[in-house]
Amino acid sequence: MSIDRILTIGVITVSLASCRGTAAPDPNARPASPNALPVRSANLQLTGPVTAHVDEVRLSQCASRKDGDYTSFYASIYFSTNGRWYYLQLIGLDPLPLKGAPSGYAGPGLYAAEADFREMIVNPGAMTSGTRAWGVRPGQMATLRVSSGAATVTVGSGDSWSPRPITSGELSLWPKSPDQSGPKPDPTPSADQIEHISGSWSCR
Repeated sequence: MSIDRILTIGVITVSLASCRGTAAPDPNARPASPNALPVRSANLQLTGPVTAHVDEVRLSQCASRKDGDYTSFYASIYFSTNGRWYYLQLIGLDPLPLKGAPSGYAGPGLYAAEADFREMIVNPGAMTSGTRAWGVRPGQMATLRVSSGAATVTVGSGDSWSPRPITSGELSLWPKSPDQSGPKPDPTPSADQIEHISGSWSCR
């Protein structure tokens, strides 16, 4: 599994035809505006280049989905703070602790995850990525905790991709170019460039 999937949203997904011959909706397609999405409660704390307490988000995805033979859990939201829109997505991969061969999403619990956080520009009729974006630092992982019934999701991180990483309730993200697949391994960014996110949001 690769962070590349996050950056190719809407490109690698092939729509399936329904029995009436019309294309099924692309689950990765961005809405024309975040305001078209349902409102959900949240308890997210952000510090760093973006500093805010977020108690309301627009829910984009919060469900498991099969990618070929592999099932992932997609959790993504939009939110606005200080007059700017942002997008946060985590993709839950394998349950922790890791147990060798990839197994994919299997119900409520704690998962190793990929993460993408970026500024969004909302134009009339469409959204585009802004000039700022962040991803998981090299050698670490994001974590995603899915509650019973997928009612809420909680973000976090692991110190490595080892079978039993030391986990934290804070997700630390390094800056990256919006068109890169992930943060460059060198040079290490200064502390004021690193984004820290903790907390959860409701999916129901």
